Amino acid sequence: MLEPTFEAFEIELQNTLYNLSDPVYVPEVCVFQVLDVQPAEGFDGVRQKLIEVIERGAKSATGSDTAKITFLFKVLQQRFVQSLSQERAAEVLDISARHLRRKQIEAIRALAVRLWSRNQAAETAAVGLESTLAQTSVVGPSGALSWAEMVLREIEVLNSRSLGIITTDLARVVLKTIEMARYMHQKDGISLEIEEISSGIEVAVHPNVLRQVILYIVQQVAQSGFSGEVKLSVSEECDMTTLSFQISRSDAQSHPVIPNIDELAAVLGGRAEIHMQDGCCTLDLVFPKSRKVAVLVVDDNFETAHLYRRFTLNSRYEIFHTPSGFDLLEQIQQVAPDILVIDVLLPGQDGWDLLLQLRQNPKTASLPVIVCSVMGDPETARSLGANNYLPKPVDQKTFLRALEDVA
Repeated sequence: MLEPTFEAFEIELQNTLYNLSDPVYVPEVCVFQVLDVQPAEGFDGVRQKLIEVIERGAKSATGSDTAKITFLFKVLQQRFVQSLSQERAAEVLDISARHLRRKQIEAIRALAVRLWSRNQAAETAAVGLESTLAQTSVVGPSGALSWAEMVLREIEVLNSRSLGIITTDLARVVLKTIEMARYMHQKDGISLEIEEISSGIEVAVHPNVLRQVILYIVQQVAQSGFSGEVKLSVSEECDMTTLSFQISRSDAQSHPVIPNIDELAAVLGGRAEIHMQDGCCTLDLVFPKSRKVAVLVVDDNFETAHLYRRFTLNSRYEIFHTPSGFDLLEQIQQVAPDILVIDVLLPGQDGWDLLLQLRQNPKTASLPVIVCSVMGDPETARSLGANNYLPKPVDQKTFLRALEDVA
């Protein structure tokens, strides 16, 4: 009997599909389990299995009761096997982009049901569940999902893949997104304006997540029948940034309804606030700024430090490197790191000695330390005061999660 729940597997399957072309992505254990792929086969084995199942499903129409399921697998084929954009896939399948977004979520669930049921050796159950899917729209644990809920779900998945460490230049994303929104809503009678936004404001939100949230809000305003001016502005206070949508209305007693806005704000790690004053509705999205986190790597292998820099590209983590621990305290004074990543096999003084000295020094006793080494001894690392232990070679996902855990 499998340990993971179906709901957990479905989420991880969706993450895996979105990363199907990423050579360094590592799926969660439950994906290997349900697909019956051995860990030694790696992501290549997972990718091959998923492509085989999707391609077979896209060709298996045998009657009216399976036609919808076949179409859903064609959606998966175009989006994830062929790696087409939503717009291009919609064009190939001869449906609207909005229809494709709905079908894509439904298709991922159909694939999850098929894989899960087959793994449970219950082919008849799979057929029954797939038949249910063929008769409904997007089905979730508590019934059909609204379009707003589907948008929220896709944004949540996208955000989860960033592991919370992606940083975004707020001005750049807002300017490009509003330019796109103007084109999309030029016939809706909405005037989109932006107050000057200072450059260099970094926020702890994936740029694609931020873009989709802005587009979603503008779209909901347009669908509410509003016509007039929407002005965006940005303000900063302490560690938080506020993105304001000022929506001018003649009726000061009402404002556009934005479904799931509180949940969307939570995805950004913040909150939503709505104010009415003098015929103007203001929707504020308040979310955290991004703060650079300095990581000092103590490793005599320069290629390892280069790999860590690649892992943390475009993230809030900044990698500094020293090849030995001879002058580590001096390096710590210069860099003022938030986290140390230490190898064990070092020239001269080894990592265990360094770790012990760090914990015995009042100035560094509380500094988070991750031991990353081929020396497979996590118990020794923890007993000497390490916050985490990673065996080499380490993959990007594991490395970033370890940084997040101790940051």
